[in-house]
Amino acid sequence: MKTRVIALLCLLPLLALARPEITGIRHSSQKDKTRVVIDLSSSSHYELSTRSNPERLVLDLPGVRFATSLRPRTVSSAEVKTIRSNKLRRGAQVVLDLQGAQKYKVFSLNAVPGKKPHRIVLDVFPALRGPVRAQKPAPFKERDIVIVLDPGHGGEDPGAIRGKLREKSIVLDIAKRMKKEFSGMSGYRVILTREKDKTLSLGERRRIASRAGGDLLLSIHCNTAPNSRARGQEVFYLSLRGASSRKAQVLADRENRADLAGGVISEGRQSVQLVLDERMKRVLARSYSMANEAHRLARKTPGMKSRGVKRAGLAICKTVDMPSILVETGFLSNSRDRELLGSKQGRQKMANWLVDSVDRYFRKNASSLKDPLFSKRKKLVYRVRKGDNLSSIARRNGVSLKELKEVNGLNSSNRIFPGQRLVVLGDKERKILHQVRKGETLSGIARQYGVSMRKIMRDNRIRSPHLIRVGQKILVKG
Repeated sequence: MKTRVIALLCLLPLLALARPEITGIRHSSQKDKTRVVIDLSSSSHYELSTRSNPERLVLDLPGVRFATSLRPRTVSSAEVKTIRSNKLRRGAQVVLDLQGAQKYKVFSLNAVPGKKPHRIVLDVFPALRGPVRAQKPAPFKERDIVIVLDPGHGGEDPGAIRGKLREKSIVLDIAKRMKKEFSGMSGYRVILTREKDKTLSLGERRRIASRAGGDLLLSIHCNTAPNSRARGQEVFYLSLRGASSRKAQVLADRENRADLAGGVISEGRQSVQLVLDERMKRVLARSYSMANEAHRLARKTPGMKSRGVKRAGLAICKTVDMPSILVETGFLSNSRDRELLGSKQGRQKMANWLVDSVDRYFRKNASSLKDPLFSKRKKLVYRVRKGDNLSSIARRNGVSLKELKEVNGLNSSNRIFPGQRLVVLGDKERKILHQVRKGETLSGIARQYGVSMRKIMRDNRIRSPHLIRVGQKILVKG
């Protein structure tokens, strides 16, 4: 018993050292915000809440202790008065005394070895006129959700025109208002394909979204129609088999031809292989869910009239990287819609509708952000052979059975059959030991794992592709 007590006492200093520590608190005043950075010795859970009378932000860090001064520090920026530190029984607390009601955003950053420690970042933005959007917990705490907003047209392509109203200017204003709304919400990062009156090809807009690592591409437009009574909002998602109506196809043709404005040449269509085909199935399903979310909310919003969800072959939505939708915010050919889109209040209403639609979608579909098929890991195509089952394929390829099912959209009721192709994710360098079966050839094994026959021969010191035998174990790298 005495030995156990001594051992426990020896461990106490080590246990104490294992607790995360706040090693520093920094702040900087920027043009559009005040940033407060809390440096940590290791990653830590945190909880952020607000207090009123007076206004303040309270960051609680359970199980964390201070390794820095607790003295209050004066900030005196347009958003923050002071930063205070409180030592609590259950951990540490950092309080920001605010200059009235403000918008804010909080996120964590992992350490950069040898350069930067683990950090929690609090951005406080200037107070807005009107009510501040209610804060909710981030829908996906592991990282920010990246929303790419695409204000349609621009530059030499004005889009729809009615009097002094230009589609390119209206949709850019809506996108900027959306970005401002998202900036005060936890868990989102917003990229605009254009922030000024600029000509962009549709291919370039998609590339911007892809380079940003977008989780959703939302293209914003206005509509026109020969019938001035046509009004309301329409939400489109990509159709690979034609449009849901002739009118929808006319719109698709109009939007796709925008590539030619300003002498910008459109891209050719890329061939879709198995991996892209499987990703496209999921992208289309998620795009439809997002479009439905926007449609349902529009129906509940006073002063708006949803014309439903439609399919069209819109070039801007032809991406397998993320769900994408195109929103027609109203008809400039209709007097009521024109009045709505021509006013700041109306464009703010459009922005609020779309922001809330996006937030609702991701709160319901946060798990889609973890889909391994959309990871940057290397992918190969495995052709199922006679006698294979999912467990043996997973074991042979060094992946988990769960991941193999997720990547291929399979469940326990799905059966596989010889000749079926499955997508298998690998690491940068995979090593698989393949046992030669009757009837197999070296070229067939190479095709099965997506590597060259010459590489297999070199890695296994095989002089001739004909010198393999049944039962022989061959190392496959790739």
